[in-house]
Amino acid sequence: MARECRRPARPQDQTLQSTVAPVRRRQIAGSRRRLAEVGTKMTVEKKAVPEKSKSAQGRYTEAAFRARVRYWTDKIGARPKEIHLRAMTHKWGSFSTQGRVTFDTSLLQRDRAFTDFVIVHELLHCLVPNHGRLFKSLLSAYVPGWERFKKL
Repeated sequence: MARECRRPARPQDQTLQSTVAPVRRRQIAGSRRRLAEVGTKMTVEKKAVPEKSKSAQGRYTEAAFRARVRYWTDKIGARPKEIHLRAMTHKWGSFSTQGRVTFDTSLLQRDRAFTDFVIVHELLHCLVPNHGRLFKSLLSAYVPGWERFKKL
């Protein structure tokens, strides 16, 4: 009797599933996310999903990050029209001329001082469109020592 070689099914609590269009499998060097194509469902291992709570090292949840952005908008007096959080490959954040502020999701994993620098930097663009003297003096007033983050 031939024995069928199959992987045992994973318990449901270890994976998250969502119905999406068929996904092509791609090998990404150094990626911590594990993807597998299963019909029209994409399976993402639970360990690849960010934690739901703020950890002791000062990392943020999305809700805590948005609360921090609200804190800085009130303190600076900036009023962006929209605030977005999405994966970005080359920037920590951006400000559009339409008043949209977008932050990189990897900021959730950074320390509070650096995250505050990026938040303040982008929100200041609501008030000052360029990186001139006024912008730098306001940045120094809100984030003293911000120069240490320039190379990050």
